[in-house]
Amino acid sequence: MSSRGFLVCADITGYTGYLSHSELEHATGTLADLLRLLLAHVQAPLHLSRVEGDAVISYATAAAGIPGQLVVDQLDDTYVAFRRALEQMVLNTSCRCNACANIGELDLKFVVHHGEFAVQRLGQQDELVGPEVNLLFRLAKNRIRQSLGLPGYVAFTAEALEALALPGFGETLRDHTEDDSERGRIALHVRDMRPVWEAQKDRVPVTIPAAEVVASHSEVVAAPPEVVFALLAEPATRTVFFEADGMTVDRLADGRIGTDAVYVCAHGDTVIRQTVIDWSPPHRYAFSNPIPGGLTMTGTFRLDPVAEGTRVTVVVGVPRGIKAALMRPILRRQMSRWLDHAFASLVRWVKAERAGAPG
Repeated sequence: MSSRGFLVCADITGYTGYLSHSELEHATGTLADLLRLLLAHVQAPLHLSRVEGDAVISYATAAAGIPGQLVVDQLDDTYVAFRRALEQMVLNTSCRCNACANIGELDLKFVVHHGEFAVQRLGQQDELVGPEVNLLFRLAKNRIRQSLGLPGYVAFTAEALEALALPGFGETLRDHTEDDSERGRIALHVRDMRPVWEAQKDRVPVTIPAAEVVASHSEVVAAPPEVVFALLAEPATRTVFFEADGMTVDRLADGRIGTDAVYVCAHGDTVIRQTVIDWSPPHRYAFSNPIPGGLTMTGTFRLDPVAEGTRVTVVVGVPRGIKAALMRPILRRQMSRWLDHAFASLVRWVKAERAGAPG
């Protein structure tokens, strides 16, 4: 049975040259560690197909109904983790062999396509078959590094870019063409990943100190993290969770919600602007917004996969101080009531999603 969806090839840049100019024992150990990292980061909405040499092949079916943003965010997360691992390897080694000295020359590239394919279960792996899969493999051997000078990048085909459905995202990409042996000239849209690394390398998760916590709620929801995250992040469903009359998003970055984006929540005549201060789909995000008394409230969402689905933990807090101490009893009652109602709404949404009915 065939499916439609995203096809992704993650490939270590400089792999062949690194092996050729390095001591084999140390080089293979380094590459094995990096491949294990890539495998660990093939997480929903992506699913692992197989490893081929220095490449990891994964896919996401359109039937899962996952927003295109989650695919891009997952690639960002994988790239940042890969670069962070390289940086740590360089810092932690005192070995003077070529294999250790040349670690910094490695990088990571992705090719992303969208089309029809079949999944065949062979042994312990999902084998992807079909003309679109073959095209992905051919495009993985491209001239982007030579033409654009980018060692780390994501190359989207036109079909993949359209399927992402992210207005404005394509405007941030660089155009490139490849001559394919079967289909002629193929347009690729290339994202330089160096700015992604520079923007995210020093970020740490936002946490709320115990002394500042006003209210919290943790509950298991019967759906995978990527589905729950989409419900908690998309304005239409987030409106229900936050008991708002309506919600929009300002300050999108290349068509995507992310750090510094602002959820504009309408509650009658009151408008609350929640600024995203942490964003790591589908695992966590955090926001902050002003509240009366000149205070700032922070909320964190953490999603952990469990056997029954996803444990969702929400924590709300305000900084310590005289004003906060005076308002804390009121805020605790308000936030506890809101969290009870919000989680009830989330459970209803998940049940509706699983039943294929509107919420």
